[in-house]
Amino acid sequence: MFVSGNRLRLPLAERRSVDSRQSVLVNVFVIAQAPIHLPQSISTVSPYYRNNRVLAMTAQLPHTLAVKLRILQDLGCHLNPASSILDFGCGAGETVRELRDRGYQAFGCDLKLRCDLEQEDDKNADSTLNRNLVRTIKTRPYRLPFDDSCFDLINSDQVLEHVQNYSEAISEMNRVLKPDGCCLHIFPSRYMPIESHVSVPFSSIITSHLWLLFWAQAGIRNKYQTGLSARETARRNHEYLTTETNYLSKKQLARQFRRYFDEVVFCERLYLKYAARGRASNALSTSIPWLPSIYSTFGARVLFTRRPKTYQRAAIDAAHL
Repeated sequence: MFVSGNRLRLPLAERRSVDSRQSVLVNVFVIAQAPIHLPQSISTVSPYYRNNRVLAMTAQLPHTLAVKLRILQDLGCHLNPASSILDFGCGAGETVRELRDRGYQAFGCDLKLRCDLEQEDDKNADSTLNRNLVRTIKTRPYRLPFDDSCFDLINSDQVLEHVQNYSEAISEMNRVLKPDGCCLHIFPSRYMPIESHVSVPFSSIITSHLWLLFWAQAGIRNKYQTGLSARETARRNHEYLTTETNYLSKKQLARQFRRYFDEVVFCERLYLKYAARGRASNALSTSIPWLPSIYSTFGARVLFTRRPKTYQRAAIDAAHL
């Protein structure tokens, strides 16, 4: 693990010998030997970090963003502050602001923006909206509010389980990505034991009213349902699960994304390698190789795609003529 709080900590193997530090970093992290252009907010970190783009660019990022950049680096997706990033399903635009505060060219989009803000009087959120950095997705027809081939990376976090129209959404990602662009999506698995929105066991695959009513009568509620009757809780959960979630299997996800991308990779092993809560699992995975598969099945999916298919791009362009 590399990040602890706001401090960057090297793995044991890299800490054993100070003299070998640079050679290890060259083998593990160094990108191409292009000039390094750092965001202003990290220009004051030590020369040791400035000499390595990946370490420098993640040294002061929030942990979740730092983990994503490390995953992308390991997969050969090399970003710099000039890279354009789209946060798909951005909500109130928090990730967009975090990236822009650190010098990245970040934008966001979602089906709903202002009415979904957790704090409607948040001046930062209002500024993000007013500057047109976050935009509303059009639904008839479905279209992301950006030009063709304008993003190096599309990021989403806890979003894909809500997508109802996978084919349209992925085709639009294909359209707005540059020819060598990448996507990184993190979202809960279809088979996670406790569905994260309604807190009912296995309700991502069992959405019947009787199942939901049983658990509501057993006292299961999410934080917004305190004081509701069991029947009302079950009714709301059933409505939410059947209209606001869409959990696909791994095979279904792969099939959908391979229609539009040349490379589709599930990379939960890398997520466990870098995420704080995955440290123990990553350590165990050296002796239990199938552990990341268990995490992928019952925990979270981490999906990476690269190189939008050109023939699909041509078909999309023709459809919009």
